[in-house]
Amino acid sequence: MTQPLELALDALYQIILPIFLVLGVGYLAGRKLLVIGAPNAAVNHGPQQQRANESSLRTLSKLVFYVFSPALAFTSLATSDLGTREIARIGAFALVTTLSMGLIAWVLARMLRLAPAETGSLLLVAMFANAGNYGLPLNELAYGPMALDRAVIYFVCSSILLFSLGVVVAARAQGKTRAQLLTRVLYAPVVHAVWLAALVRLGVLPVPAPILKAASLVAQGTVPLMLLILGIQLSHVKMHGNWRLVNVATGVRMLLAPLLAVPLATLMGLSGLAEQVAVTEASMPSAVYTIILAVEFELALDLTSSVVLITTLISPLTLVALITYLR
Repeated sequence: MTQPLELALDALYQIILPIFLVLGVGYLAGRKLLVIGAPNAAVNHGPQQQRANESSLRTLSKLVFYVFSPALAFTSLATSDLGTREIARIGAFALVTTLSMGLIAWVLARMLRLAPAETGSLLLVAMFANAGNYGLPLNELAYGPMALDRAVIYFVCSSILLFSLGVVVAARAQGKTRAQLLTRVLYAPVVHAVWLAALVRLGVLPVPAPILKAASLVAQGTVPLMLLILGIQLSHVKMHGNWRLVNVATGVRMLLAPLLAVPLATLMGLSGLAEQVAVTEASMPSAVYTIILAVEFELALDLTSSVVLITTLISPLTLVALITYLR
């Protein structure tokens, strides 16, 4: 057996398989056991049960959005040993790759003469990768514990872009005002976690040890909870829609993204572990949160949900090849 093949199989077995096992647990929980505190949740499948399932999923998602993700971002940035230059380069890389993918998707949308709703969905699934639920545990397993801090930097930057630029992209079809868009951005807790962590790093805001330890305890539960929620969310995704467009969007996200990320990382001065993590994060499947934006802003939900599910399912093939190359 050749060395590249051995490395690929090792990456599949040691890195991808554990993640998909946890996703599988989340998927089964979403299908059978989602309702918290309901002893017969696996028996009752009526409309009332469905509403309870949706309510439980929203509760879990809100916990990650308002508590766990901000705690992870704050503790990672506030206590990280990474230099300011490396943090800035990873952040700039996240911005450039996101905007570049958006430009590619916009050009394709114009060439295909897509409706505004389809254009918005194509832009979202192409621009925003699943850097949190999937990307954080993948990088930690693939490149070691030190990779997590760098992955969190990318995740935080991409989250800020998702809750700002992503909302702008999604809201354009509805004619939202700038004030309404700004309000939505300011509601994102990760944004506030970033500037608080910056104040701590600058020595302006001293944090008592008990508070920092409490935040660290919460942060430690973020990655496994994200994986479980991703599995739960995928259990409710339905695949249907314009398959030609779904295939185009899938190819853009899973093939063009890594082909773009590798040379961009070199051009932007990333190397070593930072390069491995940043390129891997940029090459993840489409973010599940794009489905939420598609629902809220009445975009092409069929396209969005189908691309999220398909890119997640085929991601082991592209990510194993990418990790083998980067290692």
